[in-house]
Amino acid sequence: MLNYLPPDNKTPADPAITVHSLEQGRVVFYSSTANGDWAKSFPAKPAYLELMSELVGGSVKMGDGWMNLAVDQPLEIPQTVRVTSAPVFTDPTGTPVVVDPQLREGRTIYQTVPLKKPGLYKLSLGDQQVPIAVNVRRRKKPM
Repeated sequence: MLNYLPPDNKTPADPAITVHSLEQGRVVFYSSTANGDWAKSFPAKPAYLELMSELVGGSVKMGDGWMNLAVDQPLEIPQTVRVTSAPVFTDPTGTPVVVDPQLREGRTIYQTVPLKKPGLYKLSLGDQQVPIAVNVRRRKKPM
């Protein structure tokens, strides 16, 4: 049983919201009491809608999200993408980048090493060519 309100104000309460990664996605767990003891007024507040929007928006990936990377991330071609021949991947200067096939759970996954150069890469999948954007990582603002 989850404990949302610690009786002694010393013991931390159980989290009502947790987020963790699972394969290429994220799992958001939100819980509340069945009665109004813990969440009487929260759903009626504007912050509730903002919180739900951010939880969903930050956890759902768009279908082409794999094509937009940051420096130091590898390219991983999703299994939902049709690959009609061995993928050919080139960096912004036209230099080939190795795409290794790997067997994971009985399925072939194509993946590169972490990409070090920002810019617009090109990926040929046999019958189609797609752009892959590698962006400079955003710096955290100093406090």
